[in-house]
Amino acid sequence: MTVNYPNDEIQMPGETENPNFERVRVDVAHRAQLSTQPAVLMTVRREPAAVELEEPQHDRPRRAAWRQRLVLAERGLVRGIRSDAAFFVHFFGISIVIAAAAVLGIGWMQWIAIAGCLTLVLTAEMFNQALKALAQSAGQHESPEGQRALAIGTAAVLVACIGSTIVLTLVFWQRIDQLF
Repeated sequence: MTVNYPNDEIQMPGETENPNFERVRVDVAHRAQLSTQPAVLMTVRREPAAVELEEPQHDRPRRAAWRQRLVLAERGLVRGIRSDAAFFVHFFGISIVIAAAAVLGIGWMQWIAIAGCLTLVLTAEMFNQALKALAQSAGQHESPEGQRALAIGTAAVLVACIGSTIVLTLVFWQRIDQLF
């Protein structure tokens, strides 16, 4: 095996001779460490060369600030949805509400109320997920203050769900009353 360094070339067949005619055993797991065996055990380590990192040159300019915020929002939405199973429960409920609204043929004002309710619940759940992530990253999720903050976040989701359920019940009740 041959290793090429910028200024020299070292043959590493397993054992080789160095310029002092000493037998050198090469530690294959750490290719930069060499040990000599004649009388004294010696370790030679190559120090990494100092490299200055430069900002990479992009062919195209960076995204505009508003586009970067959209990208961050999309990443946050995906991470929030994937991080907890509560979103799947919410999406199941949302699909039932939308199907029922479509079957009942509700008006556009009721659609606005439904959209507001669903947005409110999902926003509350996203804030709860953000609060959980902050508590875990700060290591405060097991402290009493962290538990209290998480309980308040969960209560906020519950309040949003209860309020949305009341509004949706009124919207559907009105439409069912009109139909029958």
